[in-house]
Amino acid sequence: MCIRDRYNSLLFSLITKFFGNELNKKEAVPDWLYDLLNTLNAKVSEGKSIREIVNETHYTHGRLCVLFKQYMGCTLISYLTNVRIEHAKMLMRDESMNILEISSKVGYNSLSHFIKLFHAHTGMTPKDYRNEKHELI
Repeated sequence: MCIRDRYNSLLFSLITKFFGNELNKKEAVPDWLYDLLNTLNAKVSEGKSIREIVNETHYTHGRLCVLFKQYMGCTLISYLTNVRIEHAKMLMRDESMNILEISSKVGYNSLSHFIKLFHAHTGMTPKDYRNEKHELI
């Protein structure tokens, strides 16, 4: 199993665990949702937008968002943002990549927007996160 496959598997299990309580409260999760979650987790490393991901399904953007919230208990954008931030945190271990490259790799075209979202999710800037994690290693 390659590193990317292991990463995708780990990320999927973490996110499923994170949203597990919500999943258990809802009716049985359909196969298409598991396929979508796998797609979201895999495509984040390709920097695909929500629009590009939605276009790969047979649902309209609005319908997909309604169904996603119904089954997951969160919005599609909040889920994808969490996936992107977690992926960015993993990429920060590789010090050969700068923050701009990381933000672009996880799907953000605006560095300032990425920094704002990263700070909102972690309580620190990407630079501070990288420095703190570097000191712990």
